[in-house]
Amino acid sequence: MHRLDHILWGASSLESGIAEFAAMTGVTLAPGGRHPGFGTHNALASFGDHTYLEIIAPDPTQELAGTLGAFLQTFERPALFHFAITTSNIDNVARNLRALGIGSRLVPMSRTRADGVTLNWRNLYPEEHDFGFALPFFIQWDTDFHPSRLPAVGLTRDSFTVHHPRVDELRRLYAGLDIPVEIVAAERAEFRALIGTPKGPVELAGLIHG
Repeated sequence: MHRLDHILWGASSLESGIAEFAAMTGVTLAPGGRHPGFGTHNALASFGDHTYLEIIAPDPTQELAGTLGAFLQTFERPALFHFAITTSNIDNVARNLRALGIGSRLVPMSRTRADGVTLNWRNLYPEEHDFGFALPFFIQWDTDFHPSRLPAVGLTRDSFTVHHPRVDELRRLYAGLDIPVEIVAAERAEFRALIGTPKGPVELAGLIHG
């Protein structure tokens, strides 16, 4: 069975993303690590329920052309823009995608924490479809540590929903891929997350790209 792994809140710089998140929630996050080849670095916070938030932004120490970091440079304000689903059998997910007429790209990933511990995982990105980031990527962790085990900072994830005009088609895809996320009929495609914070409830949102 799959579950939500994390939601991604993108910013044009990590410093501005951390600062705006702190102003909204009262929680100041520490930078996490870099993603070589993706042009990004991040800061993480656990929701305490096996899921976590990732603030992700361009990494100025990397070449950004053609990377996710270049895309994030275009953000005028921080916003939700993607999410990841945990799987224990990423090869089976790829087969299920093919059965639904969707291609995929498997990318081994790693990053080294400030304490020297290296985390390894694999991301599977669906391709050759027209739902953009409304279709999540899948992640299989190849390490004992999961970021949701980070120390609690007073955040909870009360809800996460995908709002989309093609709700029936998307629900069929989510059912076929065992994606346990609620889809809401809406005129425009966007993500919404309601989180509990030391300052009270906060809604994070963002348009769905792609």
